[in-house]
Order: sequence, then C-alpha cells, then structure tokens
Amino acid sequence: MNITEIEKQVINGYELGKVFTSADVCQDSERTLELGQGGQFGKAVWKYIKTHCSEHIERIEKNSHGQAQYRVVAEAHEAVTPGFSDDIKKVIINYPPGKIFTSIDACNDAKLTIEKAGKVGATIRNLIQNEFADKIKKLNLNATPVKYIVI
Repeated sequence: MNITEIEKQVINGYELGKVFTSADVCQDSERTLELGQGGQFGKAVWKYIKTHCSEHIERIEKNSHGQAQYRVVAEAHEAVTPGFSDDIKKVIINYPPGKIFTSIDACNDAKLTIEKAGKVGATIRNLIQNEFADKIKKLNLNATPVKYIVI
C-alpha cells in the first residue's frame, strides 16, 4: 500500500510540535480504509516519513493503543499565516444550518491549498472543542472521512 499525494501533504502540513499517528493522517486526509488495512497504512506512513521526512518528523513511543506516534520537530514548509484559524472560522460561521462538510471542504472554501488539510482538520477540532460545541457536531465518530454538521 502506498500513500497518496494528499496524505503526503497532510503529513508535511502538521504544525511544529504536533504529535500524530497514522490514524490521524487517515482522518485528516479523509482516506477510507477497508477493514484490516490499518496496519498496512501505518507501515506506508512510516516508510514515507522515514524516507522523506526524517529531518522534520521523528518517531516517538507508541500510544496506549499500540500505534506508532510521530512528532513534528521542525517546519517542513512555511508555517500557516497568523490569521489561519480566523480564516477557517469565517468559512465555518458562514455555513448554513444542516450543512455537512469535511476538513477538505473547509480547506477548499477558505481557498487554501490541500497541503494545509492537516492543519485545517486540527483547527476544526479545536474550534469545535473551544467555541462551536453548540454549533457543530461530528457526524461519524471514529470513521473516515470525518464529516461535520452545522446545527
């Protein structure tokens, strides 16, 4: 199994200090895996990181589920602009009630490159936790692609 360009861009888009697993990459890139493919995907992510990202991402201890974790130790590309979260917030605030969207949709609607999809997904999760708990809900828990609905 190989990872796609979008998944590579998600990995390279994670911010400095971010700790993530292959499951996060899967969720943030909106990849849908067949039952039993998680291990293969994890190996593909590790192979890509080891081969192409060793200067800015390190492998750290496994999490409580036994998944390998990675930490971004340097910026791969330019960091997002200071108003990045505000741009995503503006897009989400303008979604009408009943709108179903993914982090890729929000990325496209904010006119951001897909390279930022990982950061968009993380930003959406933070906004839901901190500001929009009563406005946005996750539709499909523990599934990919993660879909959100505006209430």
